[in-house]
Amino acid sequence: MPELTEVERVRKTLSPAMRSKIICMNKSEATSVLRTSEFSLAGKVINSVRRHGKYLIFDLSTKGSPAYMLSHLGMTGTWSLDDSKEWRPYLHFQLELVKEGKKLWLSYTDRRRFGNIFLVRSKARLNTLGPDMLSKSFNKEWVDFGISQYPKKELKPFLMMQYYFPGLGNYMASEVCARACILPTRKLKMLSKKDTDALWEAIKEVVRIGMEEKGLPYKRYKHLAGARSLGGNCNGCKWFSTCQDSFGVEGNTKACNEFEDKLLLVYKHERCERCGSKVKNVEQDKRMSWFCKKCQK
Repeated sequence: MPELTEVERVRKTLSPAMRSKIICMNKSEATSVLRTSEFSLAGKVINSVRRHGKYLIFDLSTKGSPAYMLSHLGMTGTWSLDDSKEWRPYLHFQLELVKEGKKLWLSYTDRRRFGNIFLVRSKARLNTLGPDMLSKSFNKEWVDFGISQYPKKELKPFLMMQYYFPGLGNYMASEVCARACILPTRKLKMLSKKDTDALWEAIKEVVRIGMEEKGLPYKRYKHLAGARSLGGNCNGCKWFSTCQDSFGVEGNTKACNEFEDKLLLVYKHERCERCGSKVKNVEQDKRMSWFCKKCQK
């Protein structure tokens, strides 16, 4: 599933759509991704695209009350921006735009259909999220507050709580635990001041490296320009049969492995990148966690 860093990269690449006027909206009759439609998009202008956690927020100009299009990519959702109209597999939602006399098509595709799009007049749906992890409001005091609220909760499931860590997902949470040298199964009440300091530093480091590297490469994620995944093997890639970054750039084996070397110590690894010990995994809240028993206590 795309996490904070992958969604942020998608947001940045949608910038050519800003200040575009929406001519019409088309959606598949069978689509289930459009969950609410409180108004028509026709005639509105996309002022900006922001991100909060794993949500993309399209700010729309309107006469009177505000209007927003909220998008959660789910497992396999992605947006594409094209200068010509074309049919794509698993196309659910498409906007015809015009900007400075030029037409553009903004399309949402989603193979597994776990993504959601909401056309709403308020952002109340985002009230379940705390401060974004790239904002100044996200600080150690906020993390310490969350720890104090759930003393009996294990660390890794706590890091997956979107109210406290909007945008953090499975691979980033596993790597935070690894870099903090804390087992993902540790109860929050067992964390010392030294542990919470290490946890905060690990959170900052994982987010920083993820943003610098523009997200984790992952299989069969089609990017905005519509690049399609290939079959077969990506020779030399430690990760996938087809190596793609979050833009869907195919066969970028070097970038894939460099990202792994910079950020990933344990996630889906056989050996810990820090000490070489065998990496173990455990299921927590129906998600797998990877850890090194030697480095993490």
